[in-house]
Amino acid sequence: REVYWEFGNDQLENRHLLIFGKSGVGKTYAIQTIIMELAKQGQHTAIVDYTSGFLANHLEEDFKKVVQPKGHIVKKTPLPINPFRRQQTVIEDFIDTEDAYSVAGRITSVFTSVYSSFGEQQKALLHKVIEQGIETYSDGYDFGKLLEDLESEDNTNATTVANKLTPLGRANLFQGQSENSWQKIYSDPVSNVNILQLAGLPRDLAKMATEFILWDLYDFA
Repeated sequence: REVYWEFGNDQLENRHLLIFGKSGVGKTYAIQTIIMELAKQGQHTAIVDYTSGFLANHLEEDFKKVVQPKGHIVKKTPLPINPFRRQQTVIEDFIDTEDAYSVAGRITSVFTSVYSSFGEQQKALLHKVIEQGIETYSDGYDFGKLLEDLESEDNTNATTVANKLTPLGRANLFQGQSENSWQKIYSDPVSNVNILQLAGLPRDLAKMATEFILWDLYDFA
């Protein structure tokens, strides 16, 4: 039977869709068919792929022909995102810009969601170091500087946190904010589908990259 998803209906505020099932039942195939139908309606899609399910050799030929997917391999080309950027929220006619304390809290929450072994003292230390770094460098702060700041702290907690975050600092996943990077994806004249491909990254790094991507996309939206 025909099934309709009214993604453009202004009366439907919640447009989320969940597809679930055991391995091999066709989840990725179902997603491809939905995205292909969206593409036929002129809609653009951004895919954050941390399971390698959207690598080119895994995609259906009809899907590739219709949507002309464009892949961005994060391990090869860092994402044009700055996780330390102060994000903004519009509340009626007021633009609320994050302060350093809020940015530090957001980033610390991502780390602690991936590394549940972080203790309260380690979380507090990480929050303090990030907050001070943003106050000093503003948008110029990055994971390299964060590691340097942690290593300059002379205590066991700082060493433990630095050791946890060293793989992220060395992975070089982010290259700083590129102007209109999301706008370019959602107005790409050639491809209706852009795939942010996290293949080749360890699972913890892929999870953190996904969190930072979604925060940045949420801010853009």
